Amino acid sequence: MFQRVYPSQGIGYEATCAAAGTVCRNPPTALKLNGQRITSQYCQFHACRQVEGGRACPNAKLPRAVVCSQHIRCQAVDNGTRCNLDVKDGNSALYRYCTPLHLCILPGCEAQRTWHNGQDLSFCHEHRCEYDDCRNPKDTGPFCKDHTCDDTHCVAFAQGADPDGPQRYCERHRHCQKPQCSRLCHVRDNGQPSPFCGAHYCEAPDCEAEREGGSHCRDHTCTEQGCLEGQYPSGSGYCKKHTCKTRNCRLRRLGKDYCPYHECVYGGCEAEVVEGGFLFKGLHISYVKTATTVDEAVDEEQNEVLDSVNTIFARFVTVRIQRHLLSNSVLVTSVLCQNVTDQDKPPSTDSPRAMLTGSSATDTAAGKLGATTRLRLDQAGA
Repeated sequence: MFQRVYPSQGIGYEATCAAAGTVCRNPPTALKLNGQRITSQYCQFHACRQVEGGRACPNAKLPRAVVCSQHIRCQAVDNGTRCNLDVKDGNSALYRYCTPLHLCILPGCEAQRTWHNGQDLSFCHEHRCEYDDCRNPKDTGPFCKDHTCDDTHCVAFAQGADPDGPQRYCERHRHCQKPQCSRLCHVRDNGQPSPFCGAHYCEAPDCEAEREGGSHCRDHTCTEQGCLEGQYPSGSGYCKKHTCKTRNCRLRRLGKDYCPYHECVYGGCEAEVVEGGFLFKGLHISYVKTATTVDEAVDEEQNEVLDSVNTIFARFVTVRIQRHLLSNSVLVTSVLCQNVTDQDKPPSTDSPRAMLTGSSATDTAAGKLGATTRLRLDQAGA
């Protein structure tokens, strides 16, 4: 049977330590790892205790060190450069990172600490608070004690601020910011919590102010004295009850439904004045004052009030009489027009003309125009 024969090392030959730069006569040692013996080419004083890939480290160490110079250095790499500091306690068998810069400061942790936005957070990813740049360790949940909801058994995020403030709770358990109010904050329809509870929050969209008196804060409450309703639309200054009903008009109502610019001058009429055309649903003529400055409005109304009233009156009565005098409608219309154009002539004794000029509608319209003028002057002075 064939058997391989190895040459003899000679009588009295004994292997010695292979450490360079010194004459070491000590025999090579063997390292134990997980119950296995791994032979090193160095003696017990020069053999690096680090084992990689099932083989002992090929580098020698200093007699008083635990590992060689390569393995005693911190394993962290910053900007492509390896750290030059030694691992904790010089024990690379337990630690891979240096204490001053890269090892998690939690006692017993061997992981590398976290850096975020160029800041050293002192703890590793597993042990640091997960809120932004917080440098505190985790509590029972993913956040530190300062950023964990104070509600019992809740580990959700809380902004954290004044220890006695509402920010000490998560959005679900946050308390109203009203002093001495312990109610939970109101959650809006879009899921966003208000800083105040249902009894103290402003109902205006996205407003975080406290309500005053009614259901809205001061900035969103109707400016009409004594009114507690919210502005409609928001920012108009008045609530729906006190805002002119004309589309896109935000002026205060003069009477029941409209502001002075959009209210008909006829006494008792509740129709809206139509800009650019004077008929409203074919009922009667409405008067519109074009938008000018207050001074111009006063001068024009004083100079033109008589002509405007006569014109309005003539057209109004024309419609009324046409219902009863259909056969004489042409005659009536001509008489009314003559009343307007011949203002300096003495009143006619003709029955249609006397019927028209004997009405009190002229006085009613003139009084309405005078009231409108005074209201505009009062608003300008306010």
